[in-house]
Amino acid sequence: MTLYITPAEALHIHAEVMARADAVSHLLDEGKLESALLRPVNIAYREDADLVTQATSLIAGEALAHALSDSNKRLAAALGVIFLRANDTAFVGEHLELADEVLRLVNRAEALPTATERFAAWLRVRGAPLPHEER
Repeated sequence: MTLYITPAEALHIHAEVMARADAVSHLLDEGKLESALLRPVNIAYREDADLVTQATSLIAGEALAHALSDSNKRLAAALGVIFLRANDTAFVGEHLELADEVLRLVNRAEALPTATERFAAWLRVRGAPLPHEER
């Protein structure tokens, strides 16, 4: 069974991200946050999407929704990594590279579906099953 991030969990993660950055941000639109968090649920149901595709939809949804006054891209990256880990998949790439790829997705030159497919392909090779003892 796939585990999904709730709005309350996302806001807690956001608070942690902001505290580490010594910055302040607040929720602008709860509906946008909820919509972004439901994207992986919907794509799993409608398209039987795999975990990386679901993580990609979560990351893209949050990064592009602008539900928060600041740190949407940082939160999107954190949510993606946590979503994968909660579902027994480790992100094995560099976190700064992830941040760059999220920024590239947001500032894309190509159409969103093309950028999203490119991001998913990038993420797919950076996900690995968690060792049994870490589950």
